[in-house]
Amino acid sequence: MPANQPKKTKKTGAVETGGAHPSVSQLLAAAALSTSPEALVMQVSCMLGIPDVRNARGLKQCHQNFGAISSTLDKMFSQIRAHPGGNAVLADSLATATIVIYGRIGEDISLRTRIFNDTHFLENAMALLSFSSSTSEATVIEILSNITRFQETPILAKVARCTPLILDYAQAQEAGIKNAVMGIVTRCTAAALVDDANPHTQAAALMFLPRVIRFSLDVVLLPASILLTLRNMGFFCFMMSRRLSTVFLSSPDVMDFLAASTRAKDSCTRCLAQSALLEMYLGSTTDTLPNDRSELQPIISGFKSSVVEAAEQQETLTALVRSFTSGDSGRSHSEFGHAFSELIQRKEPLVRKALQREMNMPNILRTCEAAVRRDGSGDITADILHLELLLSQKEEATNFARSCIGKHPSVAYFHYAMTITMGQQFEPVLIAEKGLQCRITTEFIRQELLYYVSHFLYHNLINMLRGDLDVGRSQTVNVLAKKAEALTRTFLKISPPDHHRMLEMTAIVTLLDLLMKGHTLTDGELQIASSKLRSTYDIARSTGSVQLPRECLALGDILARVSSAWGRWGPTMSRYTGGGMATTPLADDRVDEYFVAWLKKLDEATPESLLSEIHRIDPGEGRYGPAQLHKCSACDKPSAALKRCEGCQKARYCNDVCQRAHWKVHRKACKASKSLEGLQI
Repeated sequence: MPANQPKKTKKTGAVETGGAHPSVSQLLAAAALSTSPEALVMQVSCMLGIPDVRNARGLKQCHQNFGAISSTLDKMFSQIRAHPGGNAVLADSLATATIVIYGRIGEDISLRTRIFNDTHFLENAMALLSFSSSTSEATVIEILSNITRFQETPILAKVARCTPLILDYAQAQEAGIKNAVMGIVTRCTAAALVDDANPHTQAAALMFLPRVIRFSLDVVLLPASILLTLRNMGFFCFMMSRRLSTVFLSSPDVMDFLAASTRAKDSCTRCLAQSALLEMYLGSTTDTLPNDRSELQPIISGFKSSVVEAAEQQETLTALVRSFTSGDSGRSHSEFGHAFSELIQRKEPLVRKALQREMNMPNILRTCEAAVRRDGSGDITADILHLELLLSQKEEATNFARSCIGKHPSVAYFHYAMTITMGQQFEPVLIAEKGLQCRITTEFIRQELLYYVSHFLYHNLINMLRGDLDVGRSQTVNVLAKKAEALTRTFLKISPPDHHRMLEMTAIVTLLDLLMKGHTLTDGELQIASSKLRSTYDIARSTGSVQLPRECLALGDILARVSSAWGRWGPTMSRYTGGGMATTPLADDRVDEYFVAWLKKLDEATPESLLSEIHRIDPGEGRYGPAQLHKCSACDKPSAALKRCEGCQKARYCNDVCQRAHWKVHRKACKASKSLEGLQI
């Protein structure tokens, strides 16, 4: 065996790095003969007895012998820096080779953590950044950019401590380096500021924040900057918007950048900007407004006021209860049951509040239900009364509503009941969508189902575009956007202007316009949208003591700022192209079909798994990076030491915690895989 080849043990195959290593002069001689940086890295690895970390097998050997490997690399770096041998360029090349090796080892999640906790990698990288050649510095920036893109807070917080040094280096560099540095410092600063476990790091990051913001905005303005730079700045503002809303709200430059970004050509940038602007207002209190209906009548002509209608239905409910209790109306209990059932479908929350407030109300509904079942005058009516009694018991109500849908699929009330008892899952959205197609419905139930589905779609569009930078062209995004817009506009068309959800739905349709076609909106169209929002806001004020969502109140200010900010940022935003929506959207008659199929596919998925189920392959089967590593099916982190699912032998996990977290998503595929094992092909 040649002297320079690493030895392997018979038992484990791990590389032995504890023997004698080449001297600095031998390493410098090898560096002088190397034809390229890659050749030098391979030669250094061979001479030091370090496995080839470009493949998963080499990374597994690093898992087995990490302590010896890291000690060898750190020792070599310190020796080269102490005794450069009269050739600083070759010494820098050798030192850089150790950083490159660490960077490749860091493709593995568990090894990456050990690199930052147990080695001098970061100190060595900063030393090269301060005193080395331009080639070495660029390599260090590239490696730091690769490592920090994994968004691991402990690692990012450590790098954040080096922010001043990294920014000092970047000031005199060309646009490509500045773009990479901006990605590093924004990711790391954001992570450090949300890392409550390290208050000292938080305080330091807060001190650097104004400088990071100034540097990042300057980089975005550079003519040579790329689209990813714009997205990085948008993501940084979004991450910081809620925690540091007062800092950002007091910064005109940041606010103008975000306002102008809502009209960028890139859909992901528009989404991040919109999310950041709205998040900044979430910490503010909502307004409680006085009762003044003097301005309402001219505005709501042609509609029956929602407030007036609610008052009439409350009077009807009060009269029914009083008449039932007195017993002198001449109506049978069965007739009362049908009257209560009709009222429930017209304004269910009134009856629900009465059940909580009036001690006799549960007994009244039970008596009416029994009478209806006894005389056989209406199975649907009896089920509605019984379900209304169960709504406070979520699980029982859900199960009973499900059975009622099986018996009475054309009654929308049972679909509505499931949406308010099941919480934020995908199945109730599918139920609500089916409820909108029901023949037996009321205006109230239809409005509630429209709101439920459109609200769900808007927030999931935001999450999809924030979470995956490449979904902007996907058919799914187009379908969800088109569906959400259609449902929202239907709600606005059929509901009176003083409906209690009108302000929120007007805001959602305005936000959808900004999100999906903000880059095509003119100043005139923005003014019209702002005027509509203001009118709806004035009506909401007049309806009396309602809590107005702060996002809706903020949207007016956002729209006003968009036009003014475009003057400075418009030319810059117009330069960033790409990431637009698909040019061939699905036909109207196929949107509902696609949407229902999408919901059925995800009816047992968790919100966190939405992107993985739609936009990428199973991470347990996917490969990542130069070493072709498998990724954890739960957290999506690459590693050479993942453990397979014992059931299907396909999904891979970092540990038991990841496996348990992913089981709800993986369960169907795992059981299906096991059921196929016994089939004969």
